[in-house]
Amino acid sequence: MKLIPYKEAIKLGKDAKRQLLAPIKARKVKKQGELGKLEISEKIAVLEAAITERCSHENVDFDSIIDMLDELALLERRLKQFENVINQLFPEE
Repeated sequence: MKLIPYKEAIKLGKDAKRQLLAPIKARKVKKQGELGKLEISEKIAVLEAAITERCSHENVDFDSIIDMLDELALLERRLKQFENVINQLFPEE
């Protein structure tokens, strides 16, 4: 890394400093969104396993299964929305 001469460094305003940090902050925010997607994907996998387990009980509780399926559908929709938002906010990547 080449250092900026002090005279030039003190001339840099907040906007210039923000401009220097913008690509790093953008990557950080995108990674946060991707982490959110992964967390939702994990919840989906856990819920799918729970639904499968609930369906294998001797006494099937249909209301409970339907509630779980509703929650699963909501999580799947949320995952698609996360993907949509990330793609719109970071179209170039």
